[in-house]
Amino acid sequence: MIETLQNNVKEVGAKASNTEAKLNDAMKRLNEAERTRDEARKQYNALKQEFDQVVQQLQAAGAAAAAGGGASDEEVRKTREEMARVQGEMERLLQLVKMGQDEVNNKERTIKQLQE
Repeated sequence: MIETLQNNVKEVGAKASNTEAKLNDAMKRLNEAERTRDEARKQYNALKQEFDQVVQQLQAAGAAAAAGGGASDEEVRKTREEMARVQGEMERLLQLVKMGQDEVNNKERTIKQLQE
């Protein structure tokens, strides 16, 4: 009887250690996912600012051309190309932020399950 109880205690201890290890691993992955998400957000914000500047440049070029200031076709083309490049990069980073947030949510869910 005592041996059975001792074995049960050992099993529970082993399961607790295993669960604790899984929880620690999940916490590490969660922290890494949060760092990745935060870095992607920083990159997104920087690109958004750059995109806004390109839009302003394009608007200024358009206004200058309309006013007869004569922004060259080359300037307008370059500005449009830059705007398209920045927009594509923003979309890529926005997707990365979304994936990072999804990963964080999944890891948080796993941690809650392990804690229960």
